[in-house]
Amino acid sequence: FNAGFSEVVNPTRPSFSENVKGVNPRAIKWIENHINEYDDLFLHIHYWDAHTPYHPAPEMIEQVADKPLQDFPDEATIADHYENFYGPKSARDIMIRQEATNYKSPYPDMPDQISNRAELKHMMDSYDASIASVDRAIGEIIDVLKSLDAYDDTIIIVSADHGEAIGQMGMYFEHGVAVDGVTNVPLLMRIPGVTDAGIRSHAKIYQYDFMATLMDYLHIEQPSMWDASSFLPAVLGNDFTGHPYIVYGCGIFSLQRAIRTDSHALVWTHHPGCSPLD
Repeated sequence: FNAGFSEVVNPTRPSFSENVKGVNPRAIKWIENHINEYDDLFLHIHYWDAHTPYHPAPEMIEQVADKPLQDFPDEATIADHYENFYGPKSARDIMIRQEATNYKSPYPDMPDQISNRAELKHMMDSYDASIASVDRAIGEIIDVLKSLDAYDDTIIIVSADHGEAIGQMGMYFEHGVAVDGVTNVPLLMRIPGVTDAGIRSHAKIYQYDFMATLMDYLHIEQPSMWDASSFLPAVLGNDFTGHPYIVYGCGIFSLQRAIRTDSHALVWTHHPGCSPLD
């Protein structure tokens, strides 16, 4: 993961979760000390908060607690999953990595299982609060860039490596099935003087396409063998259709591939792993 970077800061011990409290003070200090030393730089900041185990600050829980719960999965679906579905990160097997606590949750913000909508709301609030924590942390970085007069010279991209399946195919708060909840991740891009109109696009793109887009914007030639393609026209507010379909998949807990169009997804299970997947 460190290849190509001239400097790397790991705020925690290996295999520990980097959350905003550990990351932002170091990131902000680096920005304050070094941002003006370079004409050009690429800075990558990584937060782990929105990944299980969730342990957001109490004030972040309070911020999202009054938000309504989504319709899916409903009580009947949860009951069916709880009684009839099994395997890693299923409704009654959420704490698969907690052998030391007899597979019970050691975290107050995460239930041991999801057998009803109340327990789903408990977990969902923690997930939303964790996302809100990252949102606030990004705001702190933006405030620092503004205070150093660097904001208007900075392209900002916010994305994620995966989302969560929340009841989809019987999986809860994990990325082990090839479904939209896992694959449809945020991609926010801000280019000073270019994206000021706040354009939103529903075109289908791949995550690696934003590398080609940046190179396109900076007039850097793209390697001929790349699959990545630029979506700069969408960023500029021009017509952009994106890919006619995308292919995605997963290889954790199950082996699946999916083809996604605007209206449909075909998911093929190559191997069900430890779950009763057709």
